Amino acid sequence: MKILCIEDDVNLVLMLKAVLVNQGYQVDLAEDGEAGWQLAQKYSYNLIILDLLLPKIDGMHLCKLLRSNDSIDVQHNRNTPVMLMTALDTVTNKVTGLDVGADDYIVKPFNMDEFLARIRVLLRRSGNQISACLNWGELCLNPNTCEVSYAGQPIHLFKKEYEILEMFLRHPQQIFSHNLLLDSLWEADEIPTHGALRAHIKGIRNKLKKAGANNIFETVYKLGYRLKPLAVANASQITITTPKKQFLPISISPTDSLIPELRELWHQSRQSYQERLLIIQKAVTALVAGKLTPEQQHEAEREAHTLIGSLGSFGLDKSSDICRQIQQILQQAHLLGKPKAEELKLLVAQLQHCIEMDAPNILGLNNSLVSHLLIIDNDIGLAKDIATEGINRGFNVNIATNSEQAEQILVSGAIDVILLNLDYQNNLEIGLSFLAKIRSQYSQIPVVIITQADSFATRLEVARLRISYFLIKPISSSQVVALLTQVLHQNHPPLYRLLVVDDDPGILQLVYQILSPYGYQVTLLDQPLQFWETLEQTNPDLLILDIELLTPEKGDNTRKLSVNGFDLCQIIRNDWQWNRLPILFLSAHTDVETIQHSFAVGANDFLSKPIVAKELQARIRTRLEQQANWKLTEVDELTGLSIRSKALKNLTKLLQQAQSQQQTLSLAMLDIDFFKLINDKYGHPTGDRVLSYFGQLLNQSFCQQGVIGRWGGEEFVIGMCGVTAKASCELLTQILQKLRQHSFTTDREISFQITFSAGVAEFPGDGQDIQALLQAADAALYKAKQQGRSLVLLATDNYTK
Repeated sequence: MKILCIEDDVNLVLMLKAVLVNQGYQVDLAEDGEAGWQLAQKYSYNLIILDLLLPKIDGMHLCKLLRSNDSIDVQHNRNTPVMLMTALDTVTNKVTGLDVGADDYIVKPFNMDEFLARIRVLLRRSGNQISACLNWGELCLNPNTCEVSYAGQPIHLFKKEYEILEMFLRHPQQIFSHNLLLDSLWEADEIPTHGALRAHIKGIRNKLKKAGANNIFETVYKLGYRLKPLAVANASQITITTPKKQFLPISISPTDSLIPELRELWHQSRQSYQERLLIIQKAVTALVAGKLTPEQQHEAEREAHTLIGSLGSFGLDKSSDICRQIQQILQQAHLLGKPKAEELKLLVAQLQHCIEMDAPNILGLNNSLVSHLLIIDNDIGLAKDIATEGINRGFNVNIATNSEQAEQILVSGAIDVILLNLDYQNNLEIGLSFLAKIRSQYSQIPVVIITQADSFATRLEVARLRISYFLIKPISSSQVVALLTQVLHQNHPPLYRLLVVDDDPGILQLVYQILSPYGYQVTLLDQPLQFWETLEQTNPDLLILDIELLTPEKGDNTRKLSVNGFDLCQIIRNDWQWNRLPILFLSAHTDVETIQHSFAVGANDFLSKPIVAKELQARIRTRLEQQANWKLTEVDELTGLSIRSKALKNLTKLLQQAQSQQQTLSLAMLDIDFFKLINDKYGHPTGDRVLSYFGQLLNQSFCQQGVIGRWGGEEFVIGMCGVTAKASCELLTQILQKLRQHSFTTDREISFQITFSAGVAEFPGDGQDIQALLQAADAALYKAKQQGRSLVLLATDNYTK
């Protein structure tokens, strides 16, 4: 099957190619309409995927050319199915696209499952696709005839029931949340309630049960639904059979691991998306200064449009949504002055933060929700206990009761850690032999051993196979899962961001080669005058500075010393947001005075050139560990926000900054409504999940714009310099509206929503010091509760939104 993909975003088109090739398709690429037209004139295709906004020849015009009777040169592609894709989600664009000859229309960002499903439908309609039959034991779903049967007997499903079952069978190891199922299978204007979705699931279960297929789906605590693990469901197996070639299923979402090609592609693409973001940031800066030109506005709007589809297709849904909001503002012919500038500034900061927060998920690192555990044990009781505990900790669990099942699971899917019972065949020698086979074929997967055979000879043989841990029965399932989590953490260390500033490109490349293989995300900078914007753009966990930094003098080819590492270090230490950033000096100057001055201006460490790789790695690892330990003492573990004492300290510094720069400062007090009732009715673990989600929501919404802290219990505080109380109130109201739409689910599948109340004060009008501002905000918060809660009020005039 040959597909032509025409898209001007190089990174997006490479990602689409990787996905399509992984599905078994042949793919040709074109970066503009003219190149796509030339390929269409030369080759025959089974499908053409076409972006709407293209350079040289736009998508609409190209589609007309393909369908035109005058185009004798492309007779072989005149009836080829065409799928249009664009970020312009309007009825007019859809109708126009279909009128000029397109067969389908998909809006960026799109769910990759939906994208692939639409491709299959178009190919099936044109008679070009032979789809695989999906089997789960004796259950069979035939995509060609849309028929479902069990043991040869037909099962009649409604349309949505069929689509739901097909999604589960195509992705047997994936956990589907309510939102993922709703977003994938329903249009935006017809999405049902979560209760209606549960009714569909229940309908499928009942119909399958009547046909004799029991226990098809299981509810995964806190996450959603999935097909029951193979061995648990009476050792049934999920298979895909096809007359020709077996394609590997793929699903992309913010909590999925990408195929290796996409991981590498994200590494290559991320910098280009940061550069697009920088264009938007510069336009916003110009707007704040009152110097935004129509050309800058148009360029920034176009970059936002591109990022909507690109980031969303990589799985960064929040980032894509923020880009859409940015584009909508930039599309206005006349921006509305300072309020819109402040809104854009907040949105751009949110976008930067969201990209950084989602990047580890895209890369498949530091995310327990995508950790896949394989348990190899014929003691089904113990295996199910460990599986239940693992699911509660965020694992995706598969159970195999024999070596054949284990090998099928290892071949068919990515496994992050293996728990092997050496006695699983009631024969220690067989267990050790299978362990040796696993180590030889899957050496990259950590293995934890559990056994009753506590002999020195067994321990010795296991140790020679480089096994992570050796556990002796009896042992609790919680202890086993805690150890598995520890093993995974060691095998997949957190993704740290490093910023390296040096005017020597050779040194920069050397540092990159030394550090990047260890999972660090390394940003290199050889222009110190771009330091501050790069710092804010990359948000590093550690900074490496050269002392002498040369920059080209403006308008001259000569070079001169204009800023040094000491200057940059002092700038960092003088800023309240960055003053705890670890800084390591890297210099050829090794005299005592230079070293002493480095520590005097605030360096955490000093390393001399030439660089010794192991020493640099050790120093960085030590400083990052120290930083992590510091965060444990000043960051609330449940919400990820500053604790009260740290927040108060930062608010005081923020006020000093506002006073010195003669800026406004907004301070908000928030309180989750009826939180005690949530704890009493649903239990404290559910209450903890509410607090955790709310903390993440605040952090993602305000990111680097100010101070966010947990004041105590269900109370939170937010301070922002340079932002008026009215603008803060509007943003909090938007967050409140978003929170109202979020559904929490208890372990008994009871759904509920929450709201919050807030009061907002402003410096200097509502108070001259932090205590006065806190009292004013708290009084407004009290009024909001009196007026019925789920409300944001200003301290001055009870402004509501």
